[in-house]
Amino acid sequence: MLLYLAKRLLFLIPLGIGITLIVFLLLQLIPGDPAEILLRKEGIEPTRESIEAVRAKMGLNDPVYLQYGRWLWNVLNLEMGVSYRTGAPVVRELLTRLPATLELTFAAFFLIVVLSLSVGLLSASKAHGFFDRMGSMFAIFGASIPGFWLGLLLIYFLAAG
Repeated sequence: MLLYLAKRLLFLIPLGIGITLIVFLLLQLIPGDPAEILLRKEGIEPTRESIEAVRAKMGLNDPVYLQYGRWLWNVLNLEMGVSYRTGAPVVRELLTRLPATLELTFAAFFLIVVLSLSVGLLSASKAHGFFDRMGSMFAIFGASIPGFWLGLLLIYFLAAG
């Protein structure tokens, strides 16, 4: 059992590297040049020379593997730079939103536990009855529908109305 757990924990290393690599590459595909965006935000009309100077300062002219290594090191050290939108450190932006995220997470978890236990107990007490069939139907429905689609539907019907 301990060997199995050790293998699983070791598998987290390449998995984590793979996930961070995908995130980094997706960030590279975002349209627009960060140097040009930064210059425009500061009210400076970007020229080819100013864009190249900012790109050199930001390390955007380096090879992709060096940019990835620098980015990964900064993420692991919680040095995520500053927000282009607000100018505040990204870590501070994340931490200010953490309490609301945790509140929503715990509320959803509590609701799921209460509902699933209630439906499970009702289904178990009357096997093949109405609640058993409805519980099975909702379980199949919940497992089948993609989470992002369900989220969009809930936003549309609950928040937009």
